[in-house]
Amino acid sequence: MLFALIFTVSISIFLSVLSSSIIWKYASHSWHGFITSGSMAVVGILMMLIFDLWNPDFLTLSAYVLLLYGLCVSYFFIQLIVVLKITKQRRLTDVNL
Repeated sequence: MLFALIFTVSISIFLSVLSSSIIWKYASHSWHGFITSGSMAVVGILMMLIFDLWNPDFLTLSAYVLLLYGLCVSYFFIQLIVVLKITKQRRLTDVNL
């Protein structure tokens, strides 16, 4: 379980910082990059709230925690994909202008 926690935290930080650096490279305002970094706190709070408020009977505790960790990492992968698509569109429109 400790390995899963360390893996989740390190991958989430890496993906969030990568998304932020891509945004900082192509965004017109520097504060746009803080949106992806700030979402780490929001996702962490949501994970804790879900863990406290909803306890499914059909999952063991370790499976439930691993599911939450997987959802957290999935969120940051989706965030990176969205950032890449937005910056790709921005680069294409900048080239066409």
